[in-house]
Formats: sequence, structure tokens, C-alpha cells
Amino acid sequence: MRSNFLRISRDDLPRVIQFYKDGDTALIEMNKTCTTGNMQENNSAFEAWALFLKSEGYNEIILSDNDTGEAKKSNTARLHYNRFLYRIMRFQEAFDWFTTSPELGKKVDTFRREVIMRDDLCVGAHTSRSTSDSTDLEAKVERILIRDAKRSFTNELLHVNVDRYFNQLPISLFSDNDATDKTKILPSDGSKVDLWGLEGSIINIVELKVDTNSDLGVISQLFFYACFLQEMYCQRHLERKDPPNLQKRKWIENRTERGYYKLRDANIELVKAHFLLEQKHRYFDIAFNELQKGNFDGVQFKYATYPFSKMPEVQI
Repeated sequence: MRSNFLRISRDDLPRVIQFYKDGDTALIEMNKTCTTGNMQENNSAFEAWALFLKSEGYNEIILSDNDTGEAKKSNTARLHYNRFLYRIMRFQEAFDWFTTSPELGKKVDTFRREVIMRDDLCVGAHTSRSTSDSTDLEAKVERILIRDAKRSFTNELLHVNVDRYFNQLPISLFSDNDATDKTKILPSDGSKVDLWGLEGSIINIVELKVDTNSDLGVISQLFFYACFLQEMYCQRHLERKDPPNLQKRKWIENRTERGYYKLRDANIELVKAHFLLEQKHRYFDIAFNELQKGNFDGVQFKYATYPFSKMPEVQI
């Protein structure tokens, strides 16, 4: 019989998500706030909490939502819900102990069949210079790490050998081979990889969290970015041509500063996804260890920590 008493304290879990148990099965139920919210926040990060629950000894994790159509009334909510379905699809592929309720499973299957399997999908790209005047600490650190003079520091921190780093790579998806608001499938505002760089056939992507930004949802965020890039650039679920929004622009800096052309022309075989954190959530290591056990084809996850707020180059 289903019970709302798990083996762990309810105080350790986000209040908006409902958690239940049925023997060795844990059930996660999400409402509209969760399914259309910011995936990097704890209230929407079902992947991170599923990994944590698996570490607590539950043999099966079942996800459900109580959406009755309200979650998709606005266009913004619809896009976030699409991303929610995409994340479920990829998480199921990686972990055989994770499944959904029959009702939610039907939505995922419909999304896969009618959206993701289309042959007219396209991604977006940068259409402007990288901003350099933000006073936000994370933005400052990001700028430091992409400077040529700091390349060796970043490489040593991540144990990689990248020639050049770029920032704010958009993670966006459109239909009808046209990157417009009308054809948008996934939300693009805020969905950007902080840092990325090529290393032969490898793309290294970095999710940067500085100061006290330590939600467990960072695992859900980077999981989504890594799986999306693997599908679009390793499996080549896109054509080797400029995204439509870039075709319409003539700015020469797009060819050098933002790095998209290097990405488009690269033969990428592996996505290395790095968490680069100043502080970790108290359950980060537990969830990360479970993440490492996933069945991933073309994706690896790494993490490193560093006291960025104490970097002398950053004036706080």
C-alpha cells in the first residue's frame, strides 16, 4: 500500500514534490509548479531526487504528474513541459530502474513520436557578441575562465586539453527548419551552457556554480544539456548547415568569437559534462555516484570544486 513515509526524513526533500513509497518502490508526483519550473531548482529536479532515492535502496522509481492540461495553457509553460517530457525520455534511456505512470508515459511516447522523431528539427545559435559588462560574480568568473591567459588554469582544473573556451552556448530546438518563437519546441531563455570547448572529437561542457549556489538541481540541468548535445551533435539529429537564426545574420564575429562554426563542423563523438562548483549540495556526491552508473552512449560526467569567490582576479 502506498505510504507517504519514505526511509529518509521528509525535511531532506523539496516540499512541492510529493514523495511516496510502496514497498521497495518510491513514487515521485509533480504538480504544475514542478513540471513547468526551472529544472535547476530543487522543486523541478526529478532526476536528481530519483538518483538520491535510488541510493537509499529503492529498487524502482516511478514518476507521475497531476497535470490536467493547466501546465500547457501559456506558451512558456508549454515549452517547459516539453522539456520536462524530453528529460524523462532521456532519463529512462539511461536508467532501467526509472519509469513513469501510464498516463505520463503516454505523453512521453507522443512527444517522442510526434516531435523528437521529426525530420525538420533545427537548433539555434549565437546571433550577437558575448556580453562583458555584467557585475554578477558567476559572469565575472565565466569571463576569467574563457580568457586565453587562463586556458591552462581551466584545463588543469578539469583535467582536459582544450585550445579555446567559449561561453553561453544556446540549448534550443525548433521545428519547420525555422528558428522563430512560433516554431520553438524547447525553452531557450536561460538554457545556455556556461563554458564549452572542443578537444578533438570531444566537446567539453561546463556548468559553473559559484558562491552559495548549490541546489541539487544542477545535476538535472547538466544532465539535460549533455543528453541534448549528444543527440544533436553526436547522433547528428540535425543537418550540417547554419541554424536559421544565424543564416539571417551577417556579423563576422559569429565566425570567431562565439565558436558555433567550430561546433557545427566538428565530428563530435563524446560529450564530457563537467560540474564546476564552489559549494556542493549535501547530497551531491550521493546523487553524482548514482549518475555515474547510468547507461550513457557518448556522455561522461565529471566534477571539480574550486573557491571562486576567493579568486584574486575577481573583485567582489
